[in-house]
Amino acid sequence: MLASLRELPRRLPHGGAAGDAGAAGGRHIASNVVVQLIARGISMPISIVTVSLAARTLDPDGFGVWTAVGAFVGIFAVLTDLGFTTVAMQKMAAEPERESAWLGALAGARMALSLVALAVCAVAIPLFLDGDGQAHLAAWVMSLTILATGANALMAVFNSRLRAGLALSFSVLQSFIWLGVCVVFYVVGADVVDFAIAYVAMLCVIAGLQIRATRRHAHIAWRAGRALWGEMFKIALPLGNASVLISVYYQIDA
Repeated sequence: MLASLRELPRRLPHGGAAGDAGAAGGRHIASNVVVQLIARGISMPISIVTVSLAARTLDPDGFGVWTAVGAFVGIFAVLTDLGFTTVAMQKMAAEPERESAWLGALAGARMALSLVALAVCAVAIPLFLDGDGQAHLAAWVMSLTILATGANALMAVFNSRLRAGLALSFSVLQSFIWLGVCVVFYVVGADVVDFAIAYVAMLCVIAGLQIRATRRHAHIAWRAGRALWGEMFKIALPLGNASVLISVYYQIDA
């Protein structure tokens, strides 16, 4: 166990290779679980602090707008998945010889859906989101975060290889960056639009790093992936519908 823990720092940035999940032993699986627990153990306390800082920086009305905008845009972001990530990850693990094709199918489908979801969200904001012009402006800015869902979906290739450390490292980095932003805003002051712009800028940085890591450690076969769209849609939609409804309910309830 101690040996596995000592190996973690060297394993975290390693992207692995196609088929690693099939050849993984008990120690590899256990270390993958430990990495996930550590990442969540770091991110959760940071998220509590950032929420507290945002609430103190914004007045009660402003924080309410920030929460409402995030929940509203989140509804459309959920619609970019529909179960595709789960199916592609399972297929990449089960069919390592077609990993690049399944990754291409996932990336292409999520990119296309994110563009559609962004357009629908932009039109829906003035129609269904209550609030003044500042709330709508913040929502339009935040709607750009929908595009980042495609880059985040690329992390499925590392999860399929049981390399959660590399995938989750971006989540941890995002938590620390956002913490820094919230601290600065708490000191100098900011409104809800400032928060939205900073959040989009942060996701652009994270998305760029995720794309770079994926291109370094894996191959995205765009053309072969398009040929798998039909199969992926057929498997994913029955599974994804329930997940989407639950997620939408959660976003509305929030």
